[in-house]
Amino acid sequence: MNFLVFKNANGLGLTNDLVVNWTSVKYIRPLSSSTFYLELNNNSQIKFTVNAGNAGDVIKAINTAITSSPAARIIYVNPKSVGAFSFSSIEYLEGGKFIENDHTVYVSADGSEAENGQALLDGYEEAVEKIETVTSAKSFSVSFSLGGFQNTYELYLAGSGLGAGVAVTNTPYNFSMDLGTVLLDGVDSISGVQNYTFEITSVGSPAAKRMIFVITLNGRRVEGYNASGNNIAVLQTAKTASTLIVGPGVYDLPSDLIINDIVSMVSLVGTCATIIKGSNVEVKSLANNTNTPSIYKGFEILTNIYVDSNLSVTTFEDIYVRNGFQAGSFQPRTGVGTASSVYKNCYASEAFGRGAGASCSGTFIECWGYKSFGGDGGNTSGVFYRCGYDNSGSGTSNDMPYRNGEYQFGYQGAEFSGKCLYCIGDYYSFASRMESGTITSNARFSHCTLQGYQGFAARTLNNSGQFFNCVSYGSASYSWEIPSGGDHSGAVYVNCVAHNQLSFGCPKSSGGGSFTGRFINCTALGNQNFGKRGSGTSETTGLLYNCYSNDGFAAVAGAGKIRNSLDNTTFTLINLG
Repeated sequence: MNFLVFKNANGLGLTNDLVVNWTSVKYIRPLSSSTFYLELNNNSQIKFTVNAGNAGDVIKAINTAITSSPAARIIYVNPKSVGAFSFSSIEYLEGGKFIENDHTVYVSADGSEAENGQALLDGYEEAVEKIETVTSAKSFSVSFSLGGFQNTYELYLAGSGLGAGVAVTNTPYNFSMDLGTVLLDGVDSISGVQNYTFEITSVGSPAAKRMIFVITLNGRRVEGYNASGNNIAVLQTAKTASTLIVGPGVYDLPSDLIINDIVSMVSLVGTCATIIKGSNVEVKSLANNTNTPSIYKGFEILTNIYVDSNLSVTTFEDIYVRNGFQAGSFQPRTGVGTASSVYKNCYASEAFGRGAGASCSGTFIECWGYKSFGGDGGNTSGVFYRCGYDNSGSGTSNDMPYRNGEYQFGYQGAEFSGKCLYCIGDYYSFASRMESGTITSNARFSHCTLQGYQGFAARTLNNSGQFFNCVSYGSASYSWEIPSGGDHSGAVYVNCVAHNQLSFGCPKSSGGGSFTGRFINCTALGNQNFGKRGSGTSETTGLLYNCYSNDGFAAVAGAGKIRNSLDNTTFTLINLG
């Protein structure tokens, strides 16, 4: 066993020497010219900050001392010459604590659940304190000029302008750039890269895009700058984000954790091991920052997580809300507003922009939720990839969150214009029962699966959506029972399959709307499809091409047409209308 001995001035404790068991050191990790770490086997660290000399000198001295005296029990780490290196500080960082730096805060569940909850609230406040405001000049594209006089220019920046940055006014700053050919004091022509002096004298509306500049070069007016389509240097202040890293454990919040600044919150090990309960989590509008997008990842929440509207550059990932069927997560606390963020592998009940006055416009990847994604009077315009859940044949169907895959994707909504790709749902899913609502021509359903009944525009008033390669295993789907006054003439179904009855425009027994729409390469394996019904009106008024129906087709009426379709009762091709 070897022991390294360092001079301990400005170090740990009060002794003159610091003794380190060399067998407890995993490796040496240099960080900078002034800092290095001894990484220990217990996942802790000893941090050395060099005052005189540099970190490389100390690491070299350690290697030299060990290789020259490998059998020695006590090995002194000394500089080659007096004062060649010394330490300004030596710190012991307990396992996990080393995660902290100038822009991160680590919270661990070392106490009771209640103590952990308070530590999480305190950790957020500490993370806010680590947010820095940086002032810098940067080149931005100019969309167009709003006019000016001599060397004063009112310009409108392209795109999102400064984004979350804030222009600094009445402060001259220099920036080297090429403004093309300009005139100094209206007389001398100059071009190429020059070290110009800029000053923003005022900002307009919107403040991130519209501002007035004064440009000079060595005290002379810079005139004749053709700014439209070119660049301008802008002095701005912008925040640097911080991150709250949360260790495994249970955190019982004494009050709501309200995140209203650019602080990301990420669990160290993931959903099942990092649990928040007691009070709610709320992510508010100031957490949204186009320059430093925030992320919230890896938590199981036993209360709710509320999300303000228009957090468009914020990501939520691996967050499960397991609060029974308490509604409202992943949308504003009031229920009115927009779920517009990026969501990956998230779950909640009655959430994601559900309810009158709510809308669901974000991007959703492998998310699911009972009565979620718009619906119940809300609007749905988001993009959904591999979302939804089916509990019909699952061995874990009685466990949250793996149960209740019903009422997803715009159930009883006001408007659906979203895109569902490779999604799955149980009954009443995929823009169903919108009896006073509309599926717009922007709506797309591709390779989606309905395990239950009444889905894919079932009992929806107006439908101009497009459905490709979808499968329904339940009955009453694909424009089933169009309400009175409804219009599905703009709907298109291509390569869709119904494994059960009452699908593809099966009408109401009485008083319903007309069966319309286009059906191409569609297959109905049950009975009473394509406008056919055992009781009441039974007629084909839609447009069918290359379709199959298990019990044949209804007679063609009105503008209806059947082309190259197979009647199973006679096994002959039908071309009618």
